[in-house]
Amino acid sequence: MKVVINNCFGGFGLSPLATREYAKRKGHECYFFIIGEYAKDHNAVYKPATLEEASGKSFFDAYTQPVMDSAFAIREWKIERTDPDLVAVVEALGEKANGSCASLKVIEVPDDARWEIQEYDGNEHVAEVHRTWD
Repeated sequence: MKVVINNCFGGFGLSPLATREYAKRKGHECYFFIIGEYAKDHNAVYKPATLEEASGKSFFDAYTQPVMDSAFAIREWKIERTDPDLVAVVEALGEKANGSCASLKVIEVPDDARWEIQEYDGNEHVAEVHRTWD
């Protein structure tokens, strides 16, 4: 089975382009929002953004509707790493799929293996699950 991992320090993340392509494969539109300013209470105020504007930012939010508070957010940390659509997007886009702190890689894991993703400072690898006792 194919699994997507992050192969560098930083953390797993999709680029805006990869997020849009993933949403498209799931049958959703994709709308981007970036921090436009900060309110007096120091909370971020988001504004709609184009794909190009979101691509120039380290952080962006993506939703399936053009209004943030009534839409479903597209969150890469909720995507199953074995999702065939995620695998296809990463394979098709290559380096263009990488988020701002990511270097995504598709690896093969035997279908009968019990595995988990382990990470150190965002750099991930797949390890076979073993039993441990305390």
